[in-house]
Amino acid sequence: MVIATGARGYVAYEFEDTFGALLNAGNSSTGEYPNKRFGLQEKITSWTLNNNRIVLPTLNQTEPETFAYGQEMGTLGIDFILSNPWFFGAIYGAPTSVTSGAPEVHTYASPTTAATKDVRSFRTEIGLDLGTDIVRTMKGCICRTFNISTSVGGIVQCSADIAYSNEDAPTSALTASPPVDRANGVAGAQPSLPSTKFPYTFAHATLKLNNAIVAKIQRVDINFNQNPDLLWGIGSHQAVEAYRRVFEITGTFEASWVDKTLLDDVLAQVAIPNDAARAEVLDTAAPALELFFTNGLTGASKKTIKMTLAGISPTEHSVSGLEPVEPVFENITWQAKSCIVVAENAETAEP
Repeated sequence: MVIATGARGYVAYEFEDTFGALLNAGNSSTGEYPNKRFGLQEKITSWTLNNNRIVLPTLNQTEPETFAYGQEMGTLGIDFILSNPWFFGAIYGAPTSVTSGAPEVHTYASPTTAATKDVRSFRTEIGLDLGTDIVRTMKGCICRTFNISTSVGGIVQCSADIAYSNEDAPTSALTASPPVDRANGVAGAQPSLPSTKFPYTFAHATLKLNNAIVAKIQRVDINFNQNPDLLWGIGSHQAVEAYRRVFEITGTFEASWVDKTLLDDVLAQVAIPNDAARAEVLDTAAPALELFFTNGLTGASKKTIKMTLAGISPTEHSVSGLEPVEPVFENITWQAKSCIVVAENAETAEP
């Protein structure tokens, strides 16, 4: 009997043309298959499928008489190292790409645009080689939350919380063959996309507030929450569509406590009568927060991901480490109204 390890499995995804329908995906004319990697060092941290069993008791006995089954619902948690910008497509829709020469520029616009008022679904495929292969395909996946975080000495870690409802019976063929690196492909195997793969770490990141670098940053994280939901209809236990609610962008960062600027920003939020410098200045003239990742190269080798956030509202200020001979840090919790993501790399379009 084969003892399964991660060395026998793979995970890949591909965006859908319509909810639950994957057409001509993977840049292939030979069939449909997810072949896009989330990032580097993918980990499936949780995976649950629930058929929402309904227990039906009856008169004259205490045991259930039978069972019925309701909405099919699954959840999937995936962690990975940030190495490419393409999963932002699950939050913002397809990017606008400007191909004016290396590096190419890809912009994920603010969710006030029509395209990002809707949920962009994707298909996820997970395969496991057990001698007799098991391949499960989850259709109509939606990203509920997407978190990016890094700290001194660490990598840029991403976590995606995914919901789905449409899963067919598993097959015994590794339909993605499985995905392999395009540069190291083998005969008969489908290439994995994208070709852009760079392991961002804390050393590749900078954080700016009001266009000034935050001094001695120790930790930063940002969380995108679409607040989406699946929609079911009469006639099927699987979801037929998805929709999104209020888009929430929140986060925290920790830095050396060097002055009272960030504390003043928090104090300005409270209702101080006749204070012209109150919270509303944090709208169009607000402290703009910028989180920037770069590999430090230029031209066709340049790889960057920049998140520019507007309407920053710092909601909590805390201090840690105020003790003898220890550094003092301040922690800021904030929420933003909007965020625009711009990526630069050598690819001419979303793969």
